[in-house]
Amino acid sequence: MNVLFIAPEVFELHKPIVKELQRQGNNVDFISDTMFPHDNGFISKNTIKKVFDHYLHNTYKTEEKHWRELFELHNIHNKHYDLCLCINACSIGKFFITNIRKINPDIRLVLYLWDNLQFFDFKRNFKYFDKVYTFDYNDSKNNSGVKFLPLYWFPVVAPEKELYDVSLIGSHHDDRLRIAEKIAKQLDENNLTYLFKVVCASNARWSPTLLKAYLLAKLKGDSLAMRDIKIVVGEEKHPLISHNHYSVEDTNRIISLSRCVLDTDRPSQSGLTIRFMWALGQGKKIITTNSSIKEMPFYDENRILVIERDNPTIDLDFIRKDIKKEPHEFVLKSRLDNFTRELIS
Repeated sequence: MNVLFIAPEVFELHKPIVKELQRQGNNVDFISDTMFPHDNGFISKNTIKKVFDHYLHNTYKTEEKHWRELFELHNIHNKHYDLCLCINACSIGKFFITNIRKINPDIRLVLYLWDNLQFFDFKRNFKYFDKVYTFDYNDSKNNSGVKFLPLYWFPVVAPEKELYDVSLIGSHHDDRLRIAEKIAKQLDENNLTYLFKVVCASNARWSPTLLKAYLLAKLKGDSLAMRDIKIVVGEEKHPLISHNHYSVEDTNRIISLSRCVLDTDRPSQSGLTIRFMWALGQGKKIITTNSSIKEMPFYDENRILVIERDNPTIDLDFIRKDIKKEPHEFVLKSRLDNFTRELIS
């Protein structure tokens, strides 16, 4: 099968999917997806900003110009595709759909969302796709025809010995650093080992948005918010912060060396993070702020500990006890080979 795969290059999470599609015998052309800076699909934008951005987007024909260039660059006009698989599809609209179907009348289009509907108006594109999947449990419940499919995981070779009682590798957003700080303090007090790395972009700089946030925090006297912004731009160091990139292989290796994995989600989402699924696939115990997990078919209180976001408290017995390593039957559906087959079936 000839597959056109369009996805954002976030932490190289698309690469295992490409390799697995190819391993299964498919020919794959990959195109990196992007978010247009004045796209009015961002839920957080106010009404005036949305109207202004809508005007810019249509006046300058952003999508059309973007995809005309990519069609030429990748010679798409002269290729046949059986399937177009899209992750999020932020840059896709009527122009792309009309033209890809004109070139390939029988093409199937599949959309997978690894962000939730509280973040971006992905629903605007649902009408273009033959199938829509989401990693977010609540989004699947609240939207007819949208199927729940957790993010993928893949097996790794188990180490001879686990080095950490708890680990966390994740990007710096929302209150992740503050939760990690509170948990780290409790682990230190109980002589438990951990590796926490909250990752900030190595090239972050002061921007109008960050400067505005910093000034507002200063006006409110919010010293923690001011500190967090200084950490982001590299003006203040922190033992739990890293400005180094962690690859898929690096992250999975650290998970394999851990008894438990600390998982903090965005407050607005019920979707399972990639870190959560990788840990679950490896049979690790998970400490998470995602209370929605209790509704899911694989929830097991012996394997998953739900903690409060504002007052996270660890359970020493939970961390120390041994459990069986085999993943739940439902979790096997998201193993990379099964995950990919489901998307392209």
